[in-house]
Amino acid sequence: MQTSPIEKSAAPHGIALTIQRAHQHTPRVSWLVACLLGLATPVYADHYLFELRKGTELPVCKAYLERLRTTDFDRIPPCNRMQPTQVPGFDDVHTVAVPAEQVRKLYLPLMEFLRGGPVFSGFEPEARRAERQRGIDADANQLARFNSKAASPTVTRLDPKVDVDGDGVVDDVIIWRGDPTSHACGAESPRTDWPERAPVYLLAVNSQGDLDVARTRAFFGHPREPFGDINSSPKRTRPAVQREFAPIGYSFGIFSFQKKIYVDTFYSQAYGDLKGRRTDDPGLNDVLAVLRRTVDKTEVRCEIQWLSAE
Repeated sequence: MQTSPIEKSAAPHGIALTIQRAHQHTPRVSWLVACLLGLATPVYADHYLFELRKGTELPVCKAYLERLRTTDFDRIPPCNRMQPTQVPGFDDVHTVAVPAEQVRKLYLPLMEFLRGGPVFSGFEPEARRAERQRGIDADANQLARFNSKAASPTVTRLDPKVDVDGDGVVDDVIIWRGDPTSHACGAESPRTDWPERAPVYLLAVNSQGDLDVARTRAFFGHPREPFGDINSSPKRTRPAVQREFAPIGYSFGIFSFQKKIYVDTFYSQAYGDLKGRRTDDPGLNDVLAVLRRTVDKTEVRCEIQWLSAE
């Protein structure tokens, strides 16, 4: 009998828990320490079993299935699927470390984007707010220094840039592995001793290097947004003034096949598939969706089930 990847690796808490933890106090530098631990996490399997469930007739789906089955994974599949491949049709997508100054610049805005509002309360005592700000600044500074020196940076950008939505204009995309207030993907979980399935985000940034909220939501946000609206009651008529980011899935990757850009992600049971369905299916966390973004919509091309380690 095959071992479930949920049992073989960490429980698929997905993005819901990590976003929830962003609302809570987290010990300072815990995320950075987890990043460092994640780099030394032992490999539990080099190859994994996958099965194509949707898109069986599409060349991109058949080729990507072969790529997954032949990949020598350096971490569990939710953490990194962007290793080089010899499967025909794929073009290399290169990444470089994001400069330290930009990591520091993005750190707090990303926290606020994920949680859907300011980190600091207007009613918070000034001394408490200053203490928390110092802690956030220290975390950001340490991550920035680590990222600039690490052999496997946690925050990277696509270089050269790619055209995510096929509009003829290249987009500046950053890959941010892990939640700023939580663990890095692949770090050993203190609860289970298995690798942590922490989020991997794709973020669009503008020409000034700032987080582009509108394009990040359009490219990588769930169509059923908003989640967590403070005005989500059907009796309310005012628009929501804040909302947490609800991504399509909890673990993004990106690849080029036959000169077209595709995004892939493991779904999150918290949000369901692209149509918001299957939220009652615990196996949804192990379904990898391959998505094709055009100017005004995102479509599912493939669904691949992660079955087990070989």
